[in-house]
Amino acid sequence: MNNHYGEIVALSQKLSDPQQTKNDMQDAMALVAGMLRERYLGRMNESFTKIRESSQQNPPKEVALLKSLKPFIPETTHARIDKLSELILIIDTITKLRTAQATPEHGVFHEDGVYEVDWDCMRKSRSKE
Repeated sequence: MNNHYGEIVALSQKLSDPQQTKNDMQDAMALVAGMLRERYLGRMNESFTKIRESSQQNPPKEVALLKSLKPFIPETTHARIDKLSELILIIDTITKLRTAQATPEHGVFHEDGVYEVDWDCMRKSRSKE
């Protein structure tokens, strides 16, 4: 009985220490942030990268047209053409990402904009509990 009383006192002292509570909350937030990054943002980043690479390998017609104009315009404007081409590629990537089917190679979105649910991940996390 006496041993448990000492544990309760030690725990209540920890809980009343604002710095200890702050450290515990920071640790908890770091764990949650890491889990979100791993489970969701990582998958979204992979999808974005795959679609971006696809856009770069098969650029929109506008990018091909801009690049074909470069030999006929002054070199001082080439940087602008490159920046505009990059902007068009980004817009193309975002458009494809928003409309991508939820397939293993492309994505996390359905055409209606609803996020794909990773059922396997949910089952794994629930089985750990």
